[in-house]
Amino acid sequence: MILYKECKICGKEFGYPHWRKMVLYCSPECRQVGITAKPNVCCTNCGSEFHLKKSQRERYERHMGTFCSRKCMYEYKKKWFRGENNHQYGLKGDKNDSFKGEEIEKANHRLMEIRVYSPGHPMADCAGRVLKHHLVVEENHLMFDPKYFEEANGRHILKRGFVLHHKDGNHSNNDVANLEIMTRGEHASYHNRLNRIPRDNKSGRFIKRTNLESCKSYRGTGGYGSTGE
Repeated sequence: MILYKECKICGKEFGYPHWRKMVLYCSPECRQVGITAKPNVCCTNCGSEFHLKKSQRERYERHMGTFCSRKCMYEYKKKWFRGENNHQYGLKGDKNDSFKGEEIEKANHRLMEIRVYSPGHPMADCAGRVLKHHLVVEENHLMFDPKYFEEANGRHILKRGFVLHHKDGNHSNNDVANLEIMTRGEHASYHNRLNRIPRDNKSGRFIKRTNLESCKSYRGTGGYGSTGE
């Protein structure tokens, strides 16, 4: 038996089988309109309307507000959390919630280097940190040639163009006896000699290194990468 009902969306009368008692819409288009959630909040940044679940709306409104996209959220943060509007404005060092300690480890390619919080240092980065081995050498500058240093802010600073080499290859060993001052060119040449890629004796082509053990075995034969040079 065919029954008739008025569409909930467009108001058009349509027929449906008697066993489909829960039908509400005359077409898939009207059904799509009917099941689409209606806007119930406005974006705090741009004012556009969109829909949020009740639980999400209550959680977001307790904090910064509701945003239609990440772009709007970032724009709002840049505008309202900059300068004195930021709750951590002017708080530095251990007074700031993001402070990670006096010493931290930070990756430098495949090596881990220790950085020390020293905001008054002329060579400090944007976070106020300096490489620990630089501080160790500068504190013991009398053990090295004065040509490597210059005075700044009442302290001896390693000149630009010079780098510190760890003799044992361990960047965690920052003992002054393990540190050597080199120019950038000298430092690069030293490591290039150690890591020179071996060649085939017949063709002269580079030999592909498959693993660390093959490199060590090649060095042990007295090849270009041998540590016995």
